[in-house]
Amino acid sequence: MRRPFKIGVAGTHSTGKTTFLDALEARFQVLGCSAARVHPDARVARSIGLPILRHHTFESTAWMMGETIRAEAAASPEHDIILVDRPILDALGYLIAALRVTDRHVQADRMERLTALCLSWLPDYDLLFVTHLDPTIPTASGRDTDEEYRREVDRTIIDLVKTYATEAHVLRHDRAAEAFALTMAAFERR
Repeated sequence: MRRPFKIGVAGTHSTGKTTFLDALEARFQVLGCSAARVHPDARVARSIGLPILRHHTFESTAWMMGETIRAEAAASPEHDIILVDRPILDALGYLIAALRVTDRHVQADRMERLTALCLSWLPDYDLLFVTHLDPTIPTASGRDTDEEYRREVDRTIIDLVKTYATEAHVLRHDRAAEAFALTMAAFERR
């Protein structure tokens, strides 16, 4: 059985991740490929009592990471492509940003375990993209409007990518065509 081609798109909210993945999914469908979408739903976390966004905790982050890994694994047997809107690197970035803006801490050994989980999973992505916050583009309707936190998430995820995922590619909304071409070339080479 051939392993599915897995693409992750990391970045703070309202930076074009879902829009890019929608278009990418359509391109793969035209090629006759079956694509699965993985997008951990923070609303589910909140519905079971886990804090999210600025209030993220070790537990909510572990849950988001676990749900992402579970969904990716569940999609693997049935699909050629797995498109991950918020790979587990995002969950780690959201937690670190939350801790910074609220001046909280998580025990060092717990942070080390979350980081180790993230690092052990990152090589499973065939391609990883990271978005950058463009302050001229407004936050999407219905999204969290805490701009201080959103900016900190952006900085934190970019720092994590620079440190742990140096092969990641920057995804800019005005250069999506380049990202599509890169993705299709990588898919054809596999």
